[in-house]
Amino acid sequence: YQSTKIFEKEIDLALVTNGGLRTPIPKGNVTVGNIYELMPFNNEIVVLELPGEIVLKLLHYAANRGNAVLSGIKFTVKNGQAYDITVNGNDFDRSKMYTLAVSDYLAGGGDNLYCLKDATKTHQIGILFRGAIIDHIKELTANKKQIVGTLDDRVIIVE
Repeated sequence: YQSTKIFEKEIDLALVTNGGLRTPIPKGNVTVGNIYELMPFNNEIVVLELPGEIVLKLLHYAANRGNAVLSGIKFTVKNGQAYDITVNGNDFDRSKMYTLAVSDYLAGGGDNLYCLKDATKTHQIGILFRGAIIDHIKELTANKKQIVGTLDDRVIIVE
């Protein structure tokens, strides 16, 4: 959400890995210190332009490793492969270019996400991941909204 506001264009997907988020956000009042514990790294958000073929490689990585948290996308995993893929409600198109908000660490191949190094273009947007989280929480709080986490059906695993 914060990335889209700064980038000023729609961003199709966002990605973090489980290792990038170090601790749960506690119930009750959330402090800046809690967010530093959640994300202790000074990773900047970048927006990558990725061909559909690279997005498919990313999804297969996610299907095999189980440590990639994606938004903007739904897919089914069977035998370590991603199927029935939709991006923001639309059928996935291998020939299309997609935008991905991700940390500069992952964009550089961190966590073995080497496929992201094949991005067609990288946009620096000048905000730290942690800063975006803090700004979003401040905005929710200012609007008297609660921070809620929900599970959805973005990824369906079929045995």
